[in-house]
Amino acid sequence: MSKPHISYKDFSINELKELGNKRFVFNTEYQRGPVWKTRQRQRLIDSLIQEYTIGALVLRNIGGTRIAKYEVLDGQQRLASIFAYLKGDFKTSRSSETPDLSFKDLKSKSTMYARFIAAPVFAVILQGGEEQDIAEIFTRLQEGTPLNTAEKLNAYTVRGKMRGSVIEWSNHNFFKNIAINANRFNHREICARFALVELGTDFENRRFPNLRFSDLSKMYEEHNEALPPKLDRRVRDILNFLHKSLGKDAELFIMNKTDLLQIYLLCSYLLRGNYSVKNDKFRSDFQDFTRKFISDVGDVSKRGVHEKYRDLRGRGQTPENIEKRFKIMWDLLSKSVKLKKTDENRLFTPVQKQKIYTLADGVCERCEKKVVPSQANYHHKVQYKNLGITGVENGALMHKKCHTEHHKQYGF
Repeated sequence: MSKPHISYKDFSINELKELGNKRFVFNTEYQRGPVWKTRQRQRLIDSLIQEYTIGALVLRNIGGTRIAKYEVLDGQQRLASIFAYLKGDFKTSRSSETPDLSFKDLKSKSTMYARFIAAPVFAVILQGGEEQDIAEIFTRLQEGTPLNTAEKLNAYTVRGKMRGSVIEWSNHNFFKNIAINANRFNHREICARFALVELGTDFENRRFPNLRFSDLSKMYEEHNEALPPKLDRRVRDILNFLHKSLGKDAELFIMNKTDLLQIYLLCSYLLRGNYSVKNDKFRSDFQDFTRKFISDVGDVSKRGVHEKYRDLRGRGQTPENIEKRFKIMWDLLSKSVKLKKTDENRLFTPVQKQKIYTLADGVCERCEKKVVPSQANYHHKVQYKNLGITGVENGALMHKKCHTEHHKQYGF
């Protein structure tokens, strides 16, 4: 017997609406009839508007390659409730956070409507396979809890370079000091998103990647054999910086995955060499800024940019929302913390190199042996990121090998 192929898909509510309920066939062999009461249906819709997970659907693709059609193995009550709400059969509960709203009413509430129509509904898609196998898969799925994004990623591949690195990053000491627990591979999901923003962010033009499950799983596939150059070092550098800057007090204010992603992005931008940040003064100032910012966002009496950030925080991890949140945090950081720019001239000029070589009498600073000009490297005595200028007085002559060894030993 042939086993069914299993794949995964995120439907938005808008996609379900466009497909229509006729594209979903309810199989009574696996599903109960419609048994949910109005109260349960209302709670489901409110969960979608509030961006809470509603678990995974299990669908069997019985359509052709051109027209999608799915047999519903698990999720009948949820799908039926969604389609009934879209049709206008019931309103949200009067006691909910989105009281007494039909789908037609919801359209006039731009923020809530946007959340609802874009809300993701995760589905496990089965293709092919014998009926006995389909029934067995359904039974096994019912014995467990629906997978969240982190668990889907963890199950997506049992090995691979990207997966292994994500697991290593998630064991960094920084994660021991935050209030986001590690249950259900939460920390691994966070690190996978860190990797994706490192690979897909263009800070110069303020462009950020999508962070959907499909984008994360694609990243795992593309980098299964090897990591992109410098990715591991960059993620570790930022985790080290966060650990040193926020310390054990991080558990008092790092409680939200969305906030942590934005803080990571801020650090990634700062640590790219344009600013001097690796010193105790800045780390202390950064902790103060982070603590105050998150406190102000949590204070509903705070209006203006903090209210705007609160609203954006509830709208998901789209590139547009990430960019708007980043701008808010960067503008506030720039106003509250004195940022020192590093020397724009990162590399020594040929004239500077010649002067450094002459002043050193051609002798390597590290091993104190003669250096052939073709094997010469020129090192910043005071680290470039710590405002070390690119000038003759800050230059040291070294062999290429000695220069590499110096960086391995001291980190700069």
